[in-house]
Amino acid sequence: MTLARMDGMNVLDPSCEILASRAQSGDKQALEQLAERWWSRIRQWTFVEFGERPLMEDVAQDCLIKLFERIDRYDAHRPFAPWLRMLVRNCARDRLRKRKATGVMIELTDHRDPSRDLDLRAASTLVIQAFSSLTARQRQVIDLCDRQGLTSAKAAAELEIAPATARVLLHQARKRLRLKMLEDHADVYDLIRETA
Repeated sequence: MTLARMDGMNVLDPSCEILASRAQSGDKQALEQLAERWWSRIRQWTFVEFGERPLMEDVAQDCLIKLFERIDRYDAHRPFAPWLRMLVRNCARDRLRKRKATGVMIELTDHRDPSRDLDLRAASTLVIQAFSSLTARQRQVIDLCDRQGLTSAKAAAELEIAPATARVLLHQARKRLRLKMLEDHADVYDLIRETA
């Protein structure tokens, strides 16, 4: 069996399923190991869902709490990663519903690291802004295909959408990212228009 790698760990590594099974039996250390192992991936998934860094942190914390509360609902005969991904999606949907119901606007703050090079910070901010301009579905598909290396068909299966829909979303997302980056850099945009 070929093992896919994600964040330096084997996603299909049976130890995730074994740890989850132990956690269901009341092993708190196994649950803590699971949380540590998946924390960075949970944060990435929540960013994909929202595209907003402050909201991402809150929802990632919510997901961690849900993991502790709902580990008993995990089916040990199935892979752990898709179950956790669905838990993250559900937490994100719950937060969006609450946000819409209350009408509360979330104030975004700048979380850039002042010790980094100015050009790197500016580029990072532009990429995040461009990524944030995508719809949630577009962010999900581009994350699965471009960051995690899945085919559009596999991304479609994970998102439970038609393969053709995944391809269209991926095309739209890539096009929108290109245009957004060009719009934000008028000098580059003008140069491309002149040479086209």
